[in-house]
Amino acid sequence: MTNIPRGRKHRTDAASQYLKSEWGIERKPAVLANLRYTGGGPCYLRDTPARKVIYPEQWLDDWAQKILRPATSTSEEAA
Repeated sequence: MTNIPRGRKHRTDAASQYLKSEWGIERKPAVLANLRYTGGGPCYLRDTPARKVIYPEQWLDDWAQKILRPATSTSEEAA
């Protein structure tokens, strides 16, 4: 079982806002919801009885760091 990080946790709307304010990554709540089904999004917790999704801030940070990478020129974008 994966260790659940301590600290702040966000519902989908707040996770979307957090990614934009902290990382400059714009993902609407609907996109985050779609990524839960298709894969490729940040890890999340599901509170099954309450039917709620919760994103630990640490997992949002981890995901943001995976999708952002340094580049020194536009020619690197093709690589």
